[in-house]
Amino acid sequence: MSATLWIKNATVVTLDGARRIVDPGDVVIRDGLIDAVGPSGTLRPDNPDAADVIDARDRILLPGLVNAHVHSYAGLLKGTVDRTCLDVFMLYVTAASAERRPRDAYLSAMIGCIEMLKTGTTGVLDHCPNRPLHKPELLDAEFQAYADSGMRAAIAPMFGDLPYLDTVPVEASEMPEDLAEGLRGERLGRAAYFDAMRHILREWRGREGRLGVLLGVDGVQRCSDELLRETADFATEHGLGLHSHMLETKTQMAMAAARHNDGFTGYLAELGLLGDKSSLAHFVWASDRDIEIVREAGATVVHAPASNLFTGAGIAPVQKLRRAGIPVAVSSDGVNTGNMLMLEKTRLAAMLARATEPDYENWFDAGDALEMATANGARALGYGGALGRIEPGQIADLALYDTRTLQLQPRIDPMRQLCFYESGYAVDTVLVGSEAMVREGRLTRVDEDALLAEANEAAQRLLRDNAGGIDLAEKRIPHIHAMVQRIMADPCGVHRFADGI
Repeated sequence: MSATLWIKNATVVTLDGARRIVDPGDVVIRDGLIDAVGPSGTLRPDNPDAADVIDARDRILLPGLVNAHVHSYAGLLKGTVDRTCLDVFMLYVTAASAERRPRDAYLSAMIGCIEMLKTGTTGVLDHCPNRPLHKPELLDAEFQAYADSGMRAAIAPMFGDLPYLDTVPVEASEMPEDLAEGLRGERLGRAAYFDAMRHILREWRGREGRLGVLLGVDGVQRCSDELLRETADFATEHGLGLHSHMLETKTQMAMAAARHNDGFTGYLAELGLLGDKSSLAHFVWASDRDIEIVREAGATVVHAPASNLFTGAGIAPVQKLRRAGIPVAVSSDGVNTGNMLMLEKTRLAAMLARATEPDYENWFDAGDALEMATANGARALGYGGALGRIEPGQIADLALYDTRTLQLQPRIDPMRQLCFYESGYAVDTVLVGSEAMVREGRLTRVDEDALLAEANEAAQRLLRDNAGGIDLAEKRIPHIHAMVQRIMADPCGVHRFADGI
């Protein structure tokens, strides 16, 4: 491949500060970075005869989408849950994802890579758990999947050391002792988590210029004080950012005040774990004080609109976050809560926000929504200011959409039609650092059909192997349901449900 790539005759949706659309436009890429953008016929590479050329006539060129919060373990659990709130969901997925082999971890991650790349997503933040403890061979398999696919990925191994019944506001009378066995007791060892982090920093950080590492503690409610303090020390020692769940459900909010006078966000800020290298997923049950703390820290919030609806967590206060000046990114969450089509999630984010704001002049538009799914997602991955726009100096992670599809015809406004009509099925070519990972709708690096066939077999085996644990989880569900209903009936000063209709 030549060091120079020349994309010609595209409809270039730059998502730059002026939201320029250059139509027709050319983009010159050199050594993986965008060198120049301008009207067709006005640009020429230094050595045009040596450049690789893509004729992008009838194509829209958009920055690659960034999925800023996924759980790759879920790749083998599609279609396994329904009508399940998060606290019950956690019981089920913990049981169903046990007994994984390294190849299972690889296949799980690759399932997500295939769907994301083929629908225009070039970057991902994987908050990956390997329950009960991270093992180097499982983490190696997950990193290898991203390396093989060619995606840009930041991996945040997810860990909490508290047993389940210490992480939810359940009362002793709500869980029979025989069913509580295994859900309380010894904390998981912290040393193994940090040993695993040191391993991946040595082996994978910066590999191919596309793989990054973040600390990924699960959520404050699932972590001991000792774990959080050690995480803060480790972050400082290695210069790492943090990715964590935050106030996803009302049951989590119910536990926050007992942990710190300023709740979970105040606790992370006090420990030095909240800053411009931090991103917080969900943030549904954030109070005005939580929003103030996150704004002052300069952290990013990752909105997972479809996942929040799937688990009944509520509707995140995205309008409030944006008014506060907090960068908001977009995510699909794990594929066991729905598909990974990022344009669909972006569209849903824009529409849900309108249901919380009666004055239409305050709604954010298609360009704002696409920026959330590109530049703001890049910020969560650690690429703030370097990725997510089509302008000189930016990393060349890009996607070309075929405008001859029904959703993009007739061609009127490319930003609006991508945001509100397209789901990613019109993707023709995907570039990561200017290398084509998808060409004419097909992956270039991996054998998609063979991987999917193998994944089908692995998914069925895992369900068989974990049948006993899944059965036990189902017996515990009614008792967790009782706790959830008690918390839901308790007014707390914040409301995130659309139950007034």
